[in-house]
Formats: sequence, C-alpha cells, structure tokens
Amino acid sequence: SSRIDPEQVPRPAGPSEGVKEEGGKVYYTDKYHIPPPATAVCTIVDKGSCSCEFVRTSVNQVPAFPSTANTAHVPIVVVCQPFAELTAKEEPVPLINFGESGPLRCTRCHAYVNPYFQWQNGGREAICNFCGHRVQVPDDYYFPLDEHGRRKDHDDRPELQKGTVDYMAPRDYSDSMPGVPVMCFVIEASQRSVQSGLLPQVMWTLRSLLGFTKEPARVAIITYDSSLHFYAFYPGSDCARAVTVSDMEDPFVPCGHTSLCVSVEDDAYRVQIEALLDELPAAFADTTAEQVAGGSALRAAVDLVSAAGGGHVMMFHSTLPNTGLGALRHRDDLRLSSKPDEGGLFTVQQAPFFDGVAADC
Repeated sequence: SSRIDPEQVPRPAGPSEGVKEEGGKVYYTDKYHIPPPATAVCTIVDKGSCSCEFVRTSVNQVPAFPSTANTAHVPIVVVCQPFAELTAKEEPVPLINFGESGPLRCTRCHAYVNPYFQWQNGGREAICNFCGHRVQVPDDYYFPLDEHGRRKDHDDRPELQKGTVDYMAPRDYSDSMPGVPVMCFVIEASQRSVQSGLLPQVMWTLRSLLGFTKEPARVAIITYDSSLHFYAFYPGSDCARAVTVSDMEDPFVPCGHTSLCVSVEDDAYRVQIEALLDELPAAFADTTAEQVAGGSALRAAVDLVSAAGGGHVMMFHSTLPNTGLGALRHRDDLRLSSKPDEGGLFTVQQAPFFDGVAADC
C-alpha cells in the first residue's frame, strides 16, 4: 500500500519518566551522548561542553563520511539561544573580565580558549582544538603545567572548566564606547489606526510604563501616516516640538539626535514626554489619512537610532505600508488568480529595501 501509516511517522518523543523532584533529572554535559528532549523538565550541569539549552542540533549523530551524508540527505540545523533562561537549580553563566587584553583566542580561526585547548612547552603554547594551530600564550595568561600536562590554575579558570562563559568585551571590540540605549517608538497614526484603537492604546500603555524603567534609557517618538512626524524635546520647554518630513522617497532625520532622543529620568524631559503621549490621540482623532509610509518610517527610525549610538526600534502598525519606501501590495489580489502573473503573488516584495534595513541593524 502507498498510504502512509501515521504510527510510523517519526515524531518528537516526550519525557520518558515523570518529574520526581524539583528541577527534574540531572544531566551532566560530559556524560550524556543524547541530550534530553527540548520539552523535558531537567537540570543541566555544565562540565566543559555547552548545555543543550544554549545550543541544540537537529540531529544527535553526524555522518562521518561525505558519502553517508549525501545518501541520507538529512539537513543539519543548529539552534543557538545564548540568553536562554536557566532554572533555579542551574548555576549562572560565569562572567570573566580579562581587562583590555581580552580573552586568549586562536590567531588563525579566532576560537576562544576553552576546556579542550591543549597546552605544551611548559604552558607557553596552546593548541587550538578547532584548527590545530599553535598559539603563543601571553605572559599575563601564562601558568605552568602539572605532571599531566594540565594548567595548575585549571580549577580557578571558569573558561577552562565550562562550555559556556560570558566575556567582558574590551575597549577595542567596539568602534565607540557604548552609551545609553535608545528606545525609538514608531507608531502609525492613520485613520485605520485611530479607529481601531491602536494609537490611543499604544499611547496609554507607553504613558503607564514610563515609571517602570529600571535601567537608564533614552526615548524617541515618531508617528507616521503619509508623512513622518518627529518630536523634539528642549530644556525649559513645556511641550515637545513637532517636525514633519513629507519626502517619503528619501526620508531623513530633520534635527539632531540629542533633541529627538532624551532621557526619561530627566524631569525636564519627562514632563514633556508625558504631555506628548496624552495629547497625540486627540491630535490625530479626526485624521482622514489612508496612505501609510511604514517603510519610510522604519528607515528613518533606524537612521536615528544609529546616529544616537544604538538601541531598539519598536514599531506599532495596523496597515500594510502602501506608499514611500518599502511599499507593499496585498497578496490576496484575486485579479491575478489563474493568470500568467499569478506567480507574482508569492514572490518576496521589496527584498532589497528590507535587506538593506536589516544589514544596517
């Protein structure tokens, strides 16, 4: 029979046994050959190999020969989740600070020092476990070896014991010193956004969340319909100043980022931000704008955040961008059905624009 038996279709297996205690079964990364299922309740103990909570592959056995791989045609995927949430029973990821010299790395493949580096020449040389290249150990990282060829400070070095560690990045790892991040809120202000309740709801939510910012942050607000509306904040002013940009084919940031991105912890700016969030729903209540330049707004927001030193762009929209940069069309165009152009319904729209924005991020 050519019919597929559902019972023979491979499927993820659930936990083989019940959870008997808090944290579930304990798995040591240097002992298990098959990681626990992704849905299992368990505790992972890092013993030199990365926990499957941070890096998990789609297959547990990799073909040793190219001929086997070509015959199997099984794709291999690696899912990386560097900031996975740990359970209460698991140890936190150690944070290591090597100062301005930075961590020891292979000079050929740039792999970081790890528990599988080998040491020779009395500890003066390290052999990379990825490419086999010999690396001269700097004087500030040198330590003699014991009779087994292991560094005598092995037990004091988390990077030589754990498969997952965090490094404090030295100054030369970045072109500029990190500053206070910007949270740029880009909100659609078209007729549909107002009538659906999106605009007033977003404003109310942002207004209520201003008091819950735990870390220092700067805020920028942009609203858009067929134009872009920036809001500049100046010391000593009672309200924000609106600046409108109408060129949607070549959008730009109309003024300096220091006036558009301001700290919510500064009382002088905090009052202006709160007043602006209270006033915007009424300001756009009678709008009749149906054209939405979402792509242009996104482009301008990315440029603003980049000029300010980095941060996050959070965009709230209810309408497909239909004008300006990155304008899209609805895919459910029945006029193209059963016609030669029907294949165009499924092609990626505005790929160069969105690829460019992603590259700039």
